[in-house]
Amino acid sequence: MSVVLIGSSGQLGRCIQDELNVLGISYHALSKEDLPIEDKNKVNRIFKKLLPSIVLNAAAYTNVDSAEDKSDLAYSINATGPENLAYACNNLEIPLVHISTDFVFNGKSKVKYLPKDKTDPISVYGKSKLKGEENIIRICKKFVIIRTSWVFSIYGKNFLKTILKLAQTKTKINVIDDQIGSPTDARDLAKAIVKNLDSFHKVQNQNKIFHYSGDKSCSWYEFAKSIVHNGYEMGIIKKLPELNPIKTEEFKQNIAERPRFSALDSQKFCNRFNVSASDWKSSISKAIKELSL
Repeated sequence: MSVVLIGSSGQLGRCIQDELNVLGISYHALSKEDLPIEDKNKVNRIFKKLLPSIVLNAAAYTNVDSAEDKSDLAYSINATGPENLAYACNNLEIPLVHISTDFVFNGKSKVKYLPKDKTDPISVYGKSKLKGEENIIRICKKFVIIRTSWVFSIYGKNFLKTILKLAQTKTKINVIDDQIGSPTDARDLAKAIVKNLDSFHKVQNQNKIFHYSGDKSCSWYEFAKSIVHNGYEMGIIKKLPELNPIKTEEFKQNIAERPRFSALDSQKFCNRFNVSASDWKSSISKAIKELSL
């Protein structure tokens, strides 16, 4: 098997590489510098040269607030990029595994979102990611779309690392408490993907959209409490800061609207591919331990 991994420098991309290395699976890791997926000609050239047996797309424009002012850039990477990959994969008759987001929903649900639930994004980022999904569905015969949420790891920029840094330098931290989601350890998602590379070839029916995220939902405030508590117990945080729960409207740094409830139901993916949902609470301590080494 020859895997092409796109978005290799992001936190999920790096976790996928770790898992591929453990299993000794051959792969080509392509960053945005190696392959700007919005360039259709370059995508076709590289695919014809590498002749992969499966493509994993972890590339995305993920700056939710900047996307509001840079919609052309967001759409080029999140919508046109997947469209180009879909055409290239279809020509080679190989599967495209595409990572999407909880932001395709409007956040008005009271229960965890199922893959079949109606999409209704409320931000440019969410709309661009949904358009990418629609392009893949329209073009590609062999594909799997995996929506995930609130991803964290030891790599890149993410909520866990941000809270740890703030807790080491601040005495008081304001954290939003009225947005609910499902934190996801990028390593758990990477393991679930790499474990099922062969299985993705066999997904033949029209039911090809899945969710994979944390097993329990929480607010950003509750997520931050778990991070700070673990960091303090492990000696990374010397003095516990005061965590102050606030409403979304009080957090002035956000430009784009966020879904108030975007927890995802992972049962379909877990049942189909024989994996467990991300145990994010236990993952926090493991990640903090690695970061402290």
